[in-house]
Amino acid sequence: MGPRAFLDASVLYSVAVTDLLLRLAAEELFEPLWSLKVEAEWTRRLLEKRPDLKADRIQRRANRMREHFSRAVVPQSAYLPYLSKIELPDKGDRHVVAAAFAGGAEVLVTYNLKDFPEAALAPFELEPLHPDAFLTDLLEAEIRANGQPRRTLAGIRALRAALQNPPSPEAWLRAIAEKHELRNFARALQSFLGQI
Repeated sequence: MGPRAFLDASVLYSVAVTDLLLRLAAEELFEPLWSLKVEAEWTRRLLEKRPDLKADRIQRRANRMREHFSRAVVPQSAYLPYLSKIELPDKGDRHVVAAAFAGGAEVLVTYNLKDFPEAALAPFELEPLHPDAFLTDLLEAEIRANGQPRRTLAGIRALRAALQNPPSPEAWLRAIAEKHELRNFARALQSFLGQI
């Protein structure tokens, strides 16, 4: 099993990014963590931005995530004692760092790096990473260890096979690069295009 990574609401909000991350977690490239408060945040934001989606559909997605990754949720009782020790630009984000620390995460994966300064996370031995950097690191680590990113490619193939109308590998890479800001990860996967 790879590193423990706490997934912020900004990452879990996107179905495409969440599916990619959790497919790679299912391949045991990393162990995902989040909290119920983070879950409530991404579900609320998704309902606000996408009123066409039904609340019960979003809740089913959250429930399935918890079922598949039964050890992912860091309980509130585990992280509450750390809240007062955390200094961030927005006090409302302290629960993210507290839950990541309590869960034993090494990495905090977030699109909102400005909200989680490295200096504030250093005492908790927690590294903030953009999802592009995190995914690229996972890919490169697997290549270094095994010569081939077999588990990464297996996760991507499983993700694409589950889509009703899967795009071509080229179109899928273009979409994750442009729509989801995963440019370095997409670029690193180019040489494995025939295996996606």
